[in-house]
Amino acid sequence: FMWGDIFENETGGNGVVGAVYMDRADIGFSGMYLWERQHRFLDYSTPYLYSSVTCMVPKPHMLPGWWLPILPFSKELWTSLIVSIVIAVVMLHVIAKATLRFTRLRSNVQFKSWSDSVIRVIGLTVLQTPPTRLNINAPYRHLFTWYEILFLLLTSCYAGGLSSFLTLPLSYPAVNTIEQLVKSKMLWAADHEAWIYSMLYTSDKNIQTLTERFEVHSQKELTELALGNEYAIGIERLPGGTWFIVLKYQVDIFHIHE
Repeated sequence: FMWGDIFENETGGNGVVGAVYMDRADIGFSGMYLWERQHRFLDYSTPYLYSSVTCMVPKPHMLPGWWLPILPFSKELWTSLIVSIVIAVVMLHVIAKATLRFTRLRSNVQFKSWSDSVIRVIGLTVLQTPPTRLNINAPYRHLFTWYEILFLLLTSCYAGGLSSFLTLPLSYPAVNTIEQLVKSKMLWAADHEAWIYSMLYTSDKNIQTLTERFEVHSQKELTELALGNEYAIGIERLPGGTWFIVLKYQVDIFHIHE
């Protein structure tokens, strides 16, 4: 019975806890947990060692290959790039229209149509040389030059980021901290609800979220869940940094994750 328990009707108990409760033993030595119900019937010594709850999580799996062109820029940078392209199209087209209306220039004026503006600006983003030279007297030549510099910098940054992702394997972020486990929205499981007893009254939002995602499964089910990518499996970490692995399912899971 390992630690044991006190029966619900309080007529007896089993294991170490039951032996002390029924006066079959004066003192019980074990890796005991300070459970609230048992604390009403037994006296505990001052804790001298603490263990912690940790989880074995699935290895990060590979990202789809079609993500590669997207990864070099963050969402914010992609948004900024799209906004810059839209602004460049509008500004160049408006200035070209103003040039035709308020100056004597009539020939060789680019960006007169929306399609011409869009195609030329998209060409700028991939460092494509304009098919015709800009009119050196057109007011938009200065703006066009600044956009050339801007898109040159952006393209260089993109090329550098793409090279780094081509060098290293692409995988989802690893789960190494409590915050990352919460962010991954992964469920976690163990063989008894006692795993979350010490977490129930915490004020830490991350720990509260983890207690809500906890599930109890049989040892056979835990071994099967460890083969998938949807569950983290609870395991006890001892003060020396070693793992408390005694049950068969824990041994099986440990070998799965080696």
